[in-house]
Amino acid sequence: MEIKKIVRVLIPLAVHIAAQAVTAVLFSSIPYLKARSGNSVLMTTIAAILTLPVLILLWRRDRKYRPCCPEKNPAPRSVRWWVWILIIIGGMACSGLSAVITALGPGKFFTDEPVRRLFAADLPLQFAGLCFLVPITEELLFRGLTYERSREIMLQRTAVIFVSAVFALYHGNMLQMLYAFPMSIIMQELYIHTGTLAGPVVFHISANALSVIIEAMR
Repeated sequence: MEIKKIVRVLIPLAVHIAAQAVTAVLFSSIPYLKARSGNSVLMTTIAAILTLPVLILLWRRDRKYRPCCPEKNPAPRSVRWWVWILIIIGGMACSGLSAVITALGPGKFFTDEPVRRLFAADLPLQFAGLCFLVPITEELLFRGLTYERSREIMLQRTAVIFVSAVFALYHGNMLQMLYAFPMSIIMQELYIHTGTLAGPVVFHISANALSVIIEAMR
């Protein structure tokens, strides 16, 4: 039984990895995409588009047949309007602090080339992909599915650390990992305390949007 639950935790992650593999194949075989193989944002966005419908299906099935985690109400809680403003401000502050820390410290020891490739894409694509599609997909993947399913076999704090570690590793380079791990913990707490995916999604969107704007102004 535990093995089945472990497999349940891994399935959404496997779906996203499979979408990334399909995206890589598309970019290596279709001439139009092959000419844009260096566009990390386009690749990430297409992977998100391929993943999102499957994740939505899995999430709906989970909500229909299985209860939510013990600490979360089955139905989203009523969140006051000013909380959403604080979430937006928090996301922006988190992103701004990350930019300052990156400029002052870790960038001296770790390459920022993967991050630079992301911000080298056209601005409209960055806003569509990095600021909307990717945050929605990642929050559904990590908070809505991986965290919820991991709570079937883990304590709350263990599940938060596990999901945040996987979220950090998914970003693929040390600079982004140093930022992604604590950010994931914050978004996890938002998910737990608001009872809805909207909280971490709004936080994630505002953080990414500010990062894109800061880079565009440089």
